[in-house]
Amino acid sequence: MRLARDERERLWKGIERFVNCDDGLHDYLALGRAFPTFWPIAVLLHPFRKPLNWNPVCHKLFLFYREVLRCIWRGDAPDADYLLDPSNFLLGLENEHIRAIEAARPHADQVRNQILARVSTKLISAWTDILTDFPDATAHGENRVQARWPDGEFLITPQNDFQRAFYLLFRQSWRARSCPRCSMFFIARKPKQRFCGTACSAGNRLASKRKWWNHVGAKRRAQEHSPDREKRRRK
Repeated sequence: MRLARDERERLWKGIERFVNCDDGLHDYLALGRAFPTFWPIAVLLHPFRKPLNWNPVCHKLFLFYREVLRCIWRGDAPDADYLLDPSNFLLGLENEHIRAIEAARPHADQVRNQILARVSTKLISAWTDILTDFPDATAHGENRVQARWPDGEFLITPQNDFQRAFYLLFRQSWRARSCPRCSMFFIARKPKQRFCGTACSAGNRLASKRKWWNHVGAKRRAQEHSPDREKRRRK
């Protein structure tokens, strides 16, 4: 997946904003205005296929995606109430949405128990909110892995900028970092980068210097005011 530098930076910034977005609806809508192509899965309203991407009713679905992404970013074990394979889900290789929609529909009582054993209850809850306001809504855009004989590689074709950015990160997972000072998730531009930016790195250096001075300076001040030193000064 070869991209121009400006395009890579755009994808990095978008996925950073995505993973760091707060829980509030205001921040969710602001993210949608700034990065409209980063909606992770096409939510369409039939029969006219009107997109519901970044609609307020999809807020809970966004939070589900964000939490799965944060889980991967931190390197945590998958939450049993989320997904068995979060990477495949974020890449669109496992269409959990269809089963979640089946379980969320009002007439699904007979099959709900069977589906619940295979699909996250939080994803079903997100789709319940959507289907309450838009009963004809559905998900669209499951990806497929294609085997390319000439290259000897498997090919995934992302369908939106979120999948494109995550696929790029998937292939360079060392870039997914969490700032030890402010805890913000960020994309490392260099392997040795530990902090999200100059403010945190400079603040960390200042804190280290203060810690060093509090430790060493205390000894020096104690020596300055020691009785033996006072006697030597008088002589």
